[in-house]
Amino acid sequence: MLALAPARVARADADRVDAYRDAVARGSARFDDGDYAGARAEFQAAFAIHPDPVLIFNIASTYRREGDRPRAIELYRAFLDRADADDPRRDLARHTIAELQEEIEDERRAQREAREAEALAAARAQAEAQEAAARARRHGSGGGAGEGGGDGDGDGVASDPGVTDAPGAAAPDRAVTWMRWGGGGLVVLGVVASGLAVSAAGDVGDAERDLEALGAGASWGVAQQAAYDRGVAAERRAWLLAGAGVAALATGVALYVVGERRAERAAPTVAILPGGDGAAVGWSGRW
Repeated sequence: MLALAPARVARADADRVDAYRDAVARGSARFDDGDYAGARAEFQAAFAIHPDPVLIFNIASTYRREGDRPRAIELYRAFLDRADADDPRRDLARHTIAELQEEIEDERRAQREAREAEALAAARAQAEAQEAAARARRHGSGGGAGEGGGDGDGDGVASDPGVTDAPGAAAPDRAVTWMRWGGGGLVVLGVVASGLAVSAAGDVGDAERDLEALGAGASWGVAQQAAYDRGVAAERRAWLLAGAGVAALATGVALYVVGERRAERAAPTVAILPGGDGAAVGWSGRW
């Protein structure tokens, strides 16, 4: 019985080697066919039999093909930690990590630009709506003249005398116009600054996630310092933009309201009133 033990061990080792090779072959075939999840399962099964670092590289490649860049970067770095110093795949792993990080930065930059564009579009729409409302108030403050105006002899008067844009009415106050436009412009700037502050706050979160992805137990290096500096700068930018946005919004609204009130006080009211011998024109205003 004891003499058979070495033969059984050798046969068991041969079976493990065959299982390992079959799993790697199936994983490579599925990878070539685009079945990345299936390929990953086969590589993981082979790794359980024999933990060769090259299988970590292969598993990282399946995540890269599926678009999971953070997970792929994590595994490429794990490969670099375990692979031999002369492994020819080390340079490829480093190059791939750099490419994936650049793709992540490009995607984040595109997202920031999209958020900023949305904030600017919203600010423009709000400014246009405010200007349209102001125009509607200005045009709605005047009424039409009656069709049956008197001829001065008492034969007829306007059926519904009211406010008219009679010749000689006072010209609009330039200060009111400047207050309206200035207030609206400040509101637009405030909305844009607030949107940029939100975008900067998102950059702070991105920097924090980058630091977490680098690993809490990793030594502090160039990558960690760069992520930290980027987060600090984004946080400072977020606070400055938020403060400027709030100040601009408050000032713009106040200026616009003051302009509207001044317009109400300064605008004279011209009216045609019926009289015993015809009609009379009168006007009044508030100062």
